[in-house]
Amino acid sequence: ASRKATVTPIRQSSKVPGTGNESDTGLDQESSLSFTLRYYRINERLAVLDEMPTQGSAQLSAESLTLMQAILKALGQDGFEPNPKAEEFSWPLLSGYSMKNTPRVEAAKAISGFLQMRKETDGFTNLLVFAGQVEDVLLQFDTSKNARDFESSKGYFITVTHSLASMLSVSILKRDVWQHLQTLRKRIDSSCQN
Repeated sequence: ASRKATVTPIRQSSKVPGTGNESDTGLDQESSLSFTLRYYRINERLAVLDEMPTQGSAQLSAESLTLMQAILKALGQDGFEPNPKAEEFSWPLLSGYSMKNTPRVEAAKAISGFLQMRKETDGFTNLLVFAGQVEDVLLQFDTSKNARDFESSKGYFITVTHSLASMLSVSILKRDVWQHLQTLRKRIDSSCQN
């Protein structure tokens, strides 16, 4: 699969694999891995995963949807009206579930399976992910940690950027997000012309 790196990395990992820097905090984060993603099919060209904040309110959720609509409009995807009962994917799947691999690896496999089912049903060619902690799950197999836009092995492109909630908290992140979305925007524009 080809990989295309975008301009700005979101954040740099402070731990370096194999250096003994994977301290107890890394293990604590690993065992407490918990997130909820909302899935939205925009059209045949685009689907969105939005990581929900763990301490979200109804107002924050409404503001996030408004921000997402503005971003989609900037990408030329006008007219999206989100379903208030969006499909959700939550991790961990079951409490007390024994895993063969680390929680991050198992979470990545579960997300991949979920997205494969959605791809077969919805047929999207691009997936935009507004990520918080799930960013590390999605990018863990990328040794450069800089690829924010790449082609998955499942036949669609994935663009990973800051979560909607983080942009609402720190508005300067919107500038980074716009840079992260440029390759996606060009791909959508070229598919509309075909």
